[in-house]
Amino acid sequence: MVARVLRPLLLLAGSVTFATSVTSCGPDMYPSEDLCCKLCPAGYYVSRHCSTNHSRGECTPCGPGTFMAHNNSRLYCQLCNQCREDQEPVTNCSATSDRQCQCKTGQYYCDSADCTEICFRCSRCPGGRKPLRPCNATANTVCPEPENVNWYWLFLLVLPVSSIIILAIYYVKKGRHRVQQWMGKFLKRESNEPGISEYAQKYFLKDMSCDATNRIYYEIGHEVPKSKWKMFMRFIQLEENEIEICEHENPGNVMEQHHKMLLRWRNNHGKDSSVFKLMAALHTMGLDVPLQNIISKLLAEDILGRHAGTPS
Repeated sequence: MVARVLRPLLLLAGSVTFATSVTSCGPDMYPSEDLCCKLCPAGYYVSRHCSTNHSRGECTPCGPGTFMAHNNSRLYCQLCNQCREDQEPVTNCSATSDRQCQCKTGQYYCDSADCTEICFRCSRCPGGRKPLRPCNATANTVCPEPENVNWYWLFLLVLPVSSIIILAIYYVKKGRHRVQQWMGKFLKRESNEPGISEYAQKYFLKDMSCDATNRIYYEIGHEVPKSKWKMFMRFIQLEENEIEICEHENPGNVMEQHHKMLLRWRNNHGKDSSVFKLMAALHTMGLDVPLQNIISKLLAEDILGRHAGTPS
């Protein structure tokens, strides 16, 4: 009878002992096995856990190139951020803070959250004019309006007249039939030119990351013949002075020149700078072989995809 009464009391006592033996750690501590250890301070990491409750184990300072910004229980410090080639440090890495980077002042800028992977090259004012506001890490160069505005408008008025005169001289020299034939081919090509929507209906971008965009631009720069490149850039409305700037800033490196020109074009045209616009331009210029090579490579690398019903 006594045993029957004592057994539940002993079980109850055991459960009470177990419940009280579990201690929750405070906000400045962390659990390690059955103990609560004090956190290591900022600039240190835990190299050995504590051996007695509510004490601190061994904390070791963060080594060069690492940091720890807060009190912690980490077994290693975090690696410091490394600035890219187009960036410069704003603050250096220390034991308690990470390195902060920005676009290189006077060379690159980034004016939105969309260019976290790459900075844009600063523009130069055409004709060597002094900028109203120099390029900085967060904004591009602001150039003054072109001088001799009256001459500019006069040029726009004279240009159509000059074109008519040149065409008339050509018409007299080469004959009516040849000019009509040339104009007929030109108009036929214009009427049959596929628009951007045709490529957008056939394909879609599966990968819209900065790495994928750089890959697309690399393939275009690689496939388009060097002899046709400047014509291609003018066709997609990249300004002549911007073409010259990219060549001047990357002497001897043709692929880098091409890449920078496409980045400038994308920066200038914003939402209108789609890969399908580049495809339509290549087709219009008669560069169908390079265009098909580009499309095939982008499909193979899973950057581009086909819409349902589009023949392979």
